[in-house]
Amino acid sequence: MTTPLELHTAVLDALEAIATVQVFDGDVPAKPPAAADGRVYPYAVAWPGPGTPDPEPDVAAQPRDELAYEERVTVASGSVTWTLQAVQLVRDRLHHVEILPGVRLREERLGVPATKDPDTTPVRWYVPLAFRCLTP
Repeated sequence: MTTPLELHTAVLDALEAIATVQVFDGDVPAKPPAAADGRVYPYAVAWPGPGTPDPEPDVAAQPRDELAYEERVTVASGSVTWTLQAVQLVRDRLHHVEILPGVRLREERLGVPATKDPDTTPVRWYVPLAFRCLTP
């Protein structure tokens, strides 16, 4: 069975392939890279989940060796345009893409719009995304 750590590492590896988006593993530095005008460059933060074993037993109640796994990814930058562009790049790297042999993620619909974060300086816009898979 694929472990949550293997899945999280595969997500990070997939995101690292995006040249124009900085990738952080569960934490953002106090001063992420920024342009000369102070706007923070696009970044994605991957938030791993522990997974849920045997999420839906079959009708015969036979245990299955499966794991439901969800990875949250927050995409942010100092510009709403940059953030939306980065969201598309993240989707292109993760949604329905095989991140490990036989393992594909699908984006869950969160329906959260690009939002201005009032607690960051300099200002940032962010979009939370969620990707889920069921893996043997």
